[in-house]
Amino acid sequence: MPNENLKPEKAYNIDLGYIQKIGEHAALDVVVFYTYLNDAMVRRDFTFNGVSQIMYDGELSQVQAIVNAGSANIFGTSISIDVDINPQIRFHSNHTYTWGEDNEDNALRHVSPLFGNAGFVYEKDKLLVDFHLNYNGEISYANLAPSERDKDYIYAIDDLGNPYSPAWFTLNLKSSYKVNDNLQFYAGIDNILDKRYRPYSSGISASGRNIYISARLKF
Repeated sequence: MPNENLKPEKAYNIDLGYIQKIGEHAALDVVVFYTYLNDAMVRRDFTFNGVSQIMYDGELSQVQAIVNAGSANIFGTSISIDVDINPQIRFHSNHTYTWGEDNEDNALRHVSPLFGNAGFVYEKDKLLVDFHLNYNGEISYANLAPSERDKDYIYAIDDLGNPYSPAWFTLNLKSSYKVNDNLQFYAGIDNILDKRYRPYSSGISASGRNIYISARLKF
């Protein structure tokens, strides 16, 4: 239901970064961040005309609305690594973990699961090939935000019959070949293993295997 008393949430952020060159061929980048949300917007049980349940579409339903929680804390870290294995091959990876809860110790819907990517890039002369993995971690039923626990229509179901967001990964390959300054070709395969997955809280299944070929021509 609409909530006429809803106020905008305010966010206060701080982040610290550290970059370290490791020898001549590797680099480490670490970022730690914290966000304090005041009047955080969350979905909670509500009342309409003084009642907590109403008949909706022929079914007795709990009234809910977006309300302002007292506050919320979000912590996270991101780690990136780049390594030059040889003049043509480079390894790269980036991983981000975020955690957050409101002042009632409930998980926040805004917070995504562990996610990241890792892969190898081959580059020589006019050819570039990038083979990499993208992944998301799992969010169990116990760690889902309360507003998400009744959305069994957008999540997978665990062994106990509860909704949860399962982990997933995709393997991907992309390449490019620069003929000259005016002509460049691109080709690749997304989701090589044709994995079926849904990004967290989207309710929409992502694309399956996708093969593409394209060219860019400058006049």
